[in-house]
Formats: sequence, structure tokens, C-alpha cells
Amino acid sequence: MNCVRLTVSKKSSLAVVAKKANKQTIWGQMALSGVKADQACIEVFSKQKLGTKNKKWITWVSYKISDNGKLIEVEYIVTKSGRRLAPKEEKLDDREEMAPRELWDMFRARLPANDCRYYTYDFSFINESGFQREKLCFITWAPDTADIKSKMLIASSKDSLKKALVGISQEVQVSDVDELENYEQFGNKLMHTK
Repeated sequence: MNCVRLTVSKKSSLAVVAKKANKQTIWGQMALSGVKADQACIEVFSKQKLGTKNKKWITWVSYKISDNGKLIEVEYIVTKSGRRLAPKEEKLDDREEMAPRELWDMFRARLPANDCRYYTYDFSFINESGFQREKLCFITWAPDTADIKSKMLIASSKDSLKKALVGISQEVQVSDVDELENYEQFGNKLMHTK
């Protein structure tokens, strides 16, 4: 067995990888970066996936790496009515739900120009049979204008969050807002993936 030590920075080695029969196994629960998902991420995602009081009310959740670089935390939540909430805020509002296309356009407009984020987006679309469908998408946003350190940290920490959020049906990595096509094109992509 050959062992290789992966070093991301001069100060800390983060994982030991064992090579055996052309397969690699990584030991440990953390991402290679050492960043872990906060428990609040799991709780909010569960509410997004299952709803509260038999009603799904969260369209997307924004996740960011904390200022100290040790945790992935919930930044904010956006409801189906377009209201932005703080992570611990839970308000089933009486306002009318926005059209899925309007929410998608709002999401695209809110992507930070120079910073990386993760998002879970409950994408609603009409399938080929004419039925309303929803798919939970995991979106990694790493714009070209973000600094290299931020892009490396977001990429090396992604698996930590993805493993914690059970039930994601589609993953998308995006570096330019134009890569997130208009609403119909994105829905067509989701329709043809399992």
C-alpha cells in the first residue's frame, strides 16, 4: 500500500489517502479543507426539502464559509413569496407566492459578483407530461472574479456540505451567471436527469 500525504497549506496536512488496486479512499469526515457543515445547514435544508406544517415554503438557501474559515453556515433563506429571511427566522408568510420564473430571475440577480457561495434551490417546473415537478439542486457559485483562495476553499469544502444535505437530486457548478440559463432551459436540463 502506498500512502500519500496531501498538504493544502504549509501549516496543516489535512488527509491521508490510501492507494490500493487503483482506488482511493479518504479517511475522515471533514472536507480536505477542514471546513465542516454547521448543524443549522442540515436543519434548514430539512425544512426546505420537507416543509413545515405540510407546506414547502423555502425556494433557496444561501450557504457561505464562515469568516474564520472553519464552518459552512446558512447565510439567508428566500421563501416562495420572495421574502429574504435570516437563518433562524421561520415565517410562513401570507403573501402570495411569486411565479417560479420570477424567483429564478431574482436568484440569478442576487449572486454575489466577487464571492463564492453554495445554494440549494428548489426548482419548480412542468415536465413533459404536463405535471408540476420540483427538484432540489445543489449549486456551487464560484465566479471568475473571486480570488483564488476563495475558489479553492469553496471547491475543497463542497463535499462536506453535500454529504450533510441528503436528498439533493442535481448538482451544478457555475462561474458565470450566464451559465444559469433562463428558467425554461434549466428546467429542461433537470427534466432529463434522474
